[in-house]
Amino acid sequence: MFMAAEGAGPSNEGAAKLEHVPDPGKKTTPEKRVRSLLHRLGYRFRLHARIRVTFSSSNEEKGGVRSRIPRSVSVDIVLPKHQTAIFVHGSVALRK
Repeated sequence: MFMAAEGAGPSNEGAAKLEHVPDPGKKTTPEKRVRSLLHRLGYRFRLHARIRVTFSSSNEEKGGVRSRIPRSVSVDIVLPKHQTAIFVHGSVALRK
């Protein structure tokens, strides 16, 4: 068994601060239910992907001023074969 010398390495007191905290916006209960349903129905999907958004040139500029339109959007579930994006708006309960 490997044992570090005293004073070497991080102390155990700060170990709780180093734990991974999951993103509260991902893996919510409503999203899990939608993913489970899609999987049971046999759909293939991608999670939390960014997709490019394209607009016509008339929407990009209005009156010589460039509008603030996002060029890519973060999507909860993407069905690439069907070219469909699904946004799941669920509740997020933060734990302490």
